[in-house]
Amino acid sequence: MQRKIALNKLYTLEYNTLEYIKLLLKVIVMFINREQELNNLEHRYRAKRAELFVLYGRRRIGKTELLLQFCKDKRSIYFLASQLKESDHLMQINEVAQIAIETPWLRNIAFNDWESALVYFAQNATEEPLSDDSS
Repeated sequence: MQRKIALNKLYTLEYNTLEYIKLLLKVIVMFINREQELNNLEHRYRAKRAELFVLYGRRRIGKTELLLQFCKDKRSIYFLASQLKESDHLMQINEVAQIAIETPWLRNIAFNDWESALVYFAQNATEEPLSDDSS
C-alpha cells in the first residue's frame, strides 16, 4: 500500500524537483535484494505439506512488500488486520476471499470465528494452494 501511495504521489509532484527525486529513490529502494527471502517463500509454497511461518522485523523494512511481491502471480488472500471487532474482521476476510477465490457462493457463508474461516481456506486449498498474506 505504501508503494502505491508513493507512486500516486509521484504523479502529483513537479518533475525533477528535489522532493520528486527523493520520493522516486524511496520507491526504487523499497524492494531490492530480497531474492533469498522470495526463494525461501517459494520453497515453502511448493512444499507438499502445510506450514506456518512468521514474518517479523523492524518497522518499514519491506515485510508487506515482500509478501505482496511473493503473491503477485499466485492465488492468495491479502488481509491487513486493524483494531476492529472480530466480527468485522471476519466479514472483511469473507469479502476479500470472494474476490481472491472467485467463488460467488461464498457470499452466502458467514464465518462465525477464525477457526471456521481457516478451516474453509484449508479445505479450499486442497485443490490449489492458497497463500494467506495477513499482516
